[in-house]
Amino acid sequence: MFRAGGSFLIDLVVGGILVAAAPSYTRDAIAEIRDDPGGSFLWGLGVSIGGVIVLVLLAITIIGLLVAIPGFLALVLLSIVGGAVSTVFLGSLVTGTASGGSPPLGVSVAVGALVAAILSLVPILGSVILFVVDMLGLGVVGRNLVRSWT
Repeated sequence: MFRAGGSFLIDLVVGGILVAAAPSYTRDAIAEIRDDPGGSFLWGLGVSIGGVIVLVLLAITIIGLLVAIPGFLALVLLSIVGGAVSTVFLGSLVTGTASGGSPPLGVSVAVGALVAAILSLVPILGSVILFVVDMLGLGVVGRNLVRSWT
């Protein structure tokens, strides 16, 4: 029960900050997930697994360690932003289906945080669903970061 409450509060706060700071980015990210969920999921897997592998290989050397430490911090930051995007996406998916339209982002954050907290209580299936949704958010954030560099 404590885990669900903590999950709810963290998702609500981080998602709220994202929506307040970058509402247009949030809407674009949700639209991108809806347009290409498979690509977003694969990007999420690539960023999470590939990023960790590259950073561990870099950390083996002393010089690489200087790059790996900030790299791990950047990966954590990307995961936090991706988790916030996925919370808003989950909420918009639930409320958009129920209302038949595009809900306000604030409502999407609250509903997404609540649904994620409830799913965190479901032993196996909830974890799998949250993993997939989080990979969607991480993937769209990672893909947008790569696009901004090229």
